[in-house]
Amino acid sequence: SKPRTTAEHQPRTHGLRAGSRSGQPGHLAAPSHPEPVQPLSVTVIAETYDLKGLNCPLPVLRARKRLAGMATGEHLWLETTDPLAVIDIPAFCNESGHLLVESEATPDGHRFLIERG
Repeated sequence: SKPRTTAEHQPRTHGLRAGSRSGQPGHLAAPSHPEPVQPLSVTVIAETYDLKGLNCPLPVLRARKRLAGMATGEHLWLETTDPLAVIDIPAFCNESGHLLVESEATPDGHRFLIERG
């Protein structure tokens, strides 16, 4: 006899086999009521670059230099006290092809999570 397999190892076809819908080979029917999708929980590991005390344009210049030495897709937190950083850092990311993943106010300034583009 054949070894028994569990449902978790078999593709979910919701009761239809490939090719059973309108006689078209290789098509699977969509479920009548889709299952809810669970949100993914992603943990980003990133260095923190302390740029507190530096004023425009130094936070952007130093961030540019630091990101240039990183691989595409790596993340970097920037911490600043420069009030213009809320304008300069997003503009820098947009112009340089980096992704501003997160921006948040802190008690002494702002914090930005950047993904290198």
